[in-house]
Amino acid sequence: GYVRGNRVFGRLQPSRTLGDLDSKELHDGVVIAVGDITVTPILSDPTTEQEYEPLLIMGTDGVVDILSTLEICRQSRKNIARVESKPETNLARMLANSAVEKGSLDDCSVVVVRFSTD
Repeated sequence: GYVRGNRVFGRLQPSRTLGDLDSKELHDGVVIAVGDITVTPILSDPTTEQEYEPLLIMGTDGVVDILSTLEICRQSRKNIARVESKPETNLARMLANSAVEKGSLDDCSVVVVRFSTD
């Protein structure tokens, strides 16, 4: 297989190939259903020693093609504590809207999961 233009076989965003049966059949098992997951712990801001809340943020290619991982982390840290009512829902909405405002024409969906540190 090959990746062209950040797309598997020039067609699919890598995260979308996980469930794409046509690609699996068309390319004879080159596309598999096992994901590649990277965990990067960001526990505190070294300049302020402020601890960050653990979050899981999943976004569609309409979001992650437009917003960098660093930008998503910065916006999340800045905004998660500012919202008192439904902070996960509001952060997800804010990230999706940010991608649209920056010109995304693709599906912009975000899920935010907040983990308790207690």
